[in-house]
Amino acid sequence: MVSAAEHADAVIVGGGVVGLALACSLISSEKLASSASLAGSPLRLVLLEAASLDRLRTWAQEKQGADAPGHVEHSQEIADWENRVVSLTMENWLWLQDIGVTQYLVHRRIQPITSMHVSDGLSGAALDLGEGNEATARSSSPLSRMIELSNLQQAMLRFIKDKSSVVDVEVWDQTKVESIEPSTVGASTDAASQHVDTWPNVRTVSASSERSLRPRLLIGADGDSSPVRKYAGIDKFGWGYGCNGLVGTLSFDKSESLRRGHEIAYQRFLPTGTIAWLPLSTSAASTVWTLPPNLASVIAALHRSTPEGQSSIMADLVSAAWRLPWASMSYIFSLITSPTADPANLDISLLRQEIKARLQAASEAGTLVPEEEVPPPVLNVAARSVGAFPLQVAHADAYLGSSLLSTASPSNSLLPANLLHSALSLTGFAGEANVHEAKGRTVLIGDAAHSIHPLAGQGLNLGLRDARILTEVLGDAASLGGDWGSHDSLKPYEQQTYLHNQIVLSAVDHLHWLYAGTPIPSNLDYKGGKGQDQPIVRQLAKDVFGRGVVWARSTGVEVLNELDWVKSKMQGFAGSKGAGGK
Repeated sequence: MVSAAEHADAVIVGGGVVGLALACSLISSEKLASSASLAGSPLRLVLLEAASLDRLRTWAQEKQGADAPGHVEHSQEIADWENRVVSLTMENWLWLQDIGVTQYLVHRRIQPITSMHVSDGLSGAALDLGEGNEATARSSSPLSRMIELSNLQQAMLRFIKDKSSVVDVEVWDQTKVESIEPSTVGASTDAASQHVDTWPNVRTVSASSERSLRPRLLIGADGDSSPVRKYAGIDKFGWGYGCNGLVGTLSFDKSESLRRGHEIAYQRFLPTGTIAWLPLSTSAASTVWTLPPNLASVIAALHRSTPEGQSSIMADLVSAAWRLPWASMSYIFSLITSPTADPANLDISLLRQEIKARLQAASEAGTLVPEEEVPPPVLNVAARSVGAFPLQVAHADAYLGSSLLSTASPSNSLLPANLLHSALSLTGFAGEANVHEAKGRTVLIGDAAHSIHPLAGQGLNLGLRDARILTEVLGDAASLGGDWGSHDSLKPYEQQTYLHNQIVLSAVDHLHWLYAGTPIPSNLDYKGGKGQDQPIVRQLAKDVFGRGVVWARSTGVEVLNELDWVKSKMQGFAGSKGAGGK
């Protein structure tokens, strides 16, 4: 039997990094603290998470070891690293530092990134961000920091446990949201829109009880398939890329890493998608490799079939992807994805010989990428670290359910979310908003609001920015005695985040298609333009177009690489501004 609905000032659905970060931020808000003090009672915040968080509660003790705060010259076993990591921007790092979360992190498992080397796999054009590709790269102002998601989550859980006094934060893990329905209790009619302002009623189920919550504000930090977004009546628009992100944890020789600079991240744009190298320590790195689904699944299968005690063939493929010209790399791909190729029966030794022969031939021909421009050779890939996930771009029609209810108001129709949705509706990319299904007192953050291609590392960082701005908006509303869940209190959040996020999503989307959507010039393809099942005139036109695009984008990259002030602006927009604090 479900108990009577309990009051809460806010309910956050989702115990991932973004949901936990918002809870930590609300705890730390001075404006909320002052408001609660004047009210004479702490605000009540409940965070709901369907999975168990017990592993995270003991994570730090298991991983801490002989920790020296700030010390990163470490070399855990490759299998010890988790494959869910983030390149945390300095903007977000400094925010978490100001809140007080960073002191709970296991610091020896954090790797600063001081520079990034980005290259075009077809032309070799390159862009250096940060300090540049120098072996002696050391910086007090990193671009970002590589951190495992579990490290962030465990720190936030410990912070909440220690600090939740002014704001009463309850973390209900292993608790599933059974349903969300509008509550008629205390409902009122908004004078401007004539819509009924109903409060959500959240029914939860755990192993021990069934409970009901009636929050003033319901916050969806519950991922791409967000139940909160569905309850709010908010639709989303977007598209899949028809490719997967293949992730894995790599090991390499420590001396090679130190010689080249172990604080350098690398990214190479290939016609199949980007491949990224994100350092975790002096001997380990994380990779995210964008590939067609069939190629990603074959490489993952080859990795899983590696006999115990032997190096994974994926290590050879990753090393080759950084060094070989595209014609040679695409030929190797053709060997493992041909209709006659069976990953289960593929002769790994012959494939290794072919890779070695291609590397040797490229070296003799002078087409091998110079060693100073690539990460160290990969020795192995952690057995359980390899996985793949589909890539997409998606954006919610609005971040507030009340925005859909308020479109009749002239002032609200000018919100960035409503303007963009109207434009996309005309082009067929977004459907008409279902105002009759919309529910107020709802707000979306993180993946519940937007999904992005990982090539720029902005996904989680955008979600943390959402949490930071929402805290500021709620703090302002509370300090003025406003109603947290009202549209007037919440609309500054949407105004400050929606258009900014759309610009980032669009920029990354266009960057992906600029490289992955361009026809490959025949002189750079292993087939040399032969064997194409299309008229020669069409193939010639595609070849001319492909050569033109590759030349134009490469020239643009080379010019950009000489403009330090432009690169500085790019880094600032991506969240690297403010670097200088540790």
